[in-house]
Amino acid sequence: MKISVVIASYNSGAYLRDAVESILAQDACDFECIVVDDGSTDQSCAVLDTFKDSRLRVHKLPTNCGIATARNVG
Repeated sequence: MKISVVIASYNSGAYLRDAVESILAQDACDFECIVVDDGSTDQSCAVLDTFKDSRLRVHKLPTNCGIATARNVG
């Protein structure tokens, strides 16, 4: 069974590294972490760009659409 973890993020750059590292450190083998950046204007995208892990998928929305839309994209 594949597990998908969805993170909807807006201007959460200060917390993203810890959140993503925590998920990627899990013992489960078959999972993906999907981060939807909801048009952040802080360093969120730069933080996400530092990860080189095939289990991490990043979707960047061009503008802030709200948490419901970001979750639906995920």
